[in-house]
Amino acid sequence: MLRSLPRVSFCFKTMFLFFALSVIAVPIFGESYPAYRQDDLLLLEDGKRELKTKGRFSLPKNKSQSSDPNANVVESQTTDSHFYAIGTAFYRGLTQRGGIREEQANKSFSRMILSPETGWVKKGERFYQQILISPYLLYEERINGTKTITKGSDGELLFLTGWESPDFRVGIEVGRGYQRLDRNGFLFVGFLNFGEFLFNWKTTGISFSALGAQMQNSVLYTERNRRESPQRISGGSLSVSENRWIQNFRIFYYLYQESRQESVKGDLFFTSEPFRPYGRYQYYGFEFSSTKWKGIRLDLDGIKVSGFREYGIDAFQSNQTSRTTGGILFGSRLYWERPEAIYFLGGFYTSKDGELRTDRNSNGYAGIRTDPRGYGGKSSFLMMESLLLQEGNVFQEDGSVSKPDFENKGIQLFQMGIRKTWDQKWTLQSMILSSSSSLGRGWEAVGIAGYQSEYSYILMSFSYAAVDPQKEKKVLFDEWRKNEAIKEYSRVYLSAGVYF
Repeated sequence: MLRSLPRVSFCFKTMFLFFALSVIAVPIFGESYPAYRQDDLLLLEDGKRELKTKGRFSLPKNKSQSSDPNANVVESQTTDSHFYAIGTAFYRGLTQRGGIREEQANKSFSRMILSPETGWVKKGERFYQQILISPYLLYEERINGTKTITKGSDGELLFLTGWESPDFRVGIEVGRGYQRLDRNGFLFVGFLNFGEFLFNWKTTGISFSALGAQMQNSVLYTERNRRESPQRISGGSLSVSENRWIQNFRIFYYLYQESRQESVKGDLFFTSEPFRPYGRYQYYGFEFSSTKWKGIRLDLDGIKVSGFREYGIDAFQSNQTSRTTGGILFGSRLYWERPEAIYFLGGFYTSKDGELRTDRNSNGYAGIRTDPRGYGGKSSFLMMESLLLQEGNVFQEDGSVSKPDFENKGIQLFQMGIRKTWDQKWTLQSMILSSSSSLGRGWEAVGIAGYQSEYSYILMSFSYAAVDPQKEKKVLFDEWRKNEAIKEYSRVYLSAGVYF
């Protein structure tokens, strides 16, 4: 049976109470906020954030500006230059229970994040510039067998400049910031150092971007391994949006490279370091969203990864020492919008590695740094499969980072659900999911409820899953076997935030 949930820590209760009261009672004043801090709200929608190559530039309101509606007309014909400051504080917590001890399914985390932003922005008739600084301060308590406390930080320091006319927009962004390379969070989501060129042909809806970036193998900059060389990402995307038949269509190509590092023997002067192989992977694919036709619309997603890791020590010991990869992910969702609610039906498939043992071919799909929101995302246990599995995991759990591991058995997931919104503030969504993976054949019910306003939000999801392992286990001797019992799991996720 499903194990009972343990008592929540005092810190967890305190932070939850603080945010609940903040959302309901505190008079908050805010202007604007970068959208990535609101990614959890995607769980109340379609789970995706469409990428239309419009860039990060925004023009926060100047609090000293007149409230006269005619002031905006004058302002658009002159130069607007001012400093601004905004803030965001939010909380995220997860509790997962069930399964057997060997799977290490029982885990939880409680995370509080403060992320103010300040900067200077200038918008003329044609040219624009913006400089922004945004610390990202995190405090986290995590329990996974043992309790660990993390106090870390990261942040953004970006310079943006560009030229804009009624028909075209050309921009450049340089610095450290938060990036998303796909709309569902299946490829890469996180902080990195980057330079990006943006081009938008407004009258046709055609946009293009080219990116060069480097990243550390850690969630936060302060948690990085200073002795490990950074990984690199380069590539770009081309998109067409908002025409008669297409809401958004995007194709992309990114090259991900891992640096090779020789092993170092430890002594009085040097710390021992393991051998790190060289890796090179190509990620390319598409994202498609149709316009509505009689309330019906369609989403399609496809990602292909191919490449290799070279484990050879040197040129003389590199015969058949590379491990190749050819994994795919494909998903689709059909929506039917009615006056009373939105109904949806869909699912996705990821390829699996053919052999349980580690060999020269690893054909499972794995992203660079995943943060799933689409197709149920982190609200679904069957999708995340946050367990210690010999067969490997497709997606990384929130707050964990590792290099892509293609030695996994993939997932085939089907879902259907309904979503209802009241007054554009309250949302209730329920889903039924079915999956087939190395964990077995599973069924899951997921419920998500949330409230959002201009200055705050709160949401909670609860899922219950039952999984038939479809395996046998021995009883004393190999000759005596019986079917493994059905396993049960629960997963609760809470997120709340305020903007000031």
